[in-house]
Amino acid sequence: MNESLRKKIVYGVAAIALVWAVYNFQSDSNKSSKGNNLVTSERLVAESVVTRTPEKPLDVEHYQSLKWGSDPFRIPTKTQEVQVQQNINWNLSGIVYSSDNPMAIINATTVSVGDTVDNARVVKINRKMVILDYKGSQITLTVTKG
Repeated sequence: MNESLRKKIVYGVAAIALVWAVYNFQSDSNKSSKGNNLVTSERLVAESVVTRTPEKPLDVEHYQSLKWGSDPFRIPTKTQEVQVQQNINWNLSGIVYSSDNPMAIINATTVSVGDTVDNARVVKINRKMVILDYKGSQITLTVTKG
């Protein structure tokens, strides 16, 4: 395609678009002269009014209790762990880790996996943390530098 043919096509399409725009986007004075196309503010308001209202309001709490209806940005907290940690404090002093028999020092008591300290059973001992089970909730104790 040469340059002159391309210019003719572009000018032709531009002219057609201009004619279409003039025909479809008339000014308000031209529309009011036709009479049929007169748009009043009452008609606009009537068209924008919602004609159907819900029978009963949505139960937001019900949908929030469902797994898919909860807030995806809220970080869930376990209330049991917070209450447990307020009642009893477990102080992890250190961990002596070996693959055969790991041991930890909690509240000045040496414990192994399966032992009980202050009504909490030791579930697991890793190199850096101990997991306790207290009344069905798991509490993680970590070694802090200090």
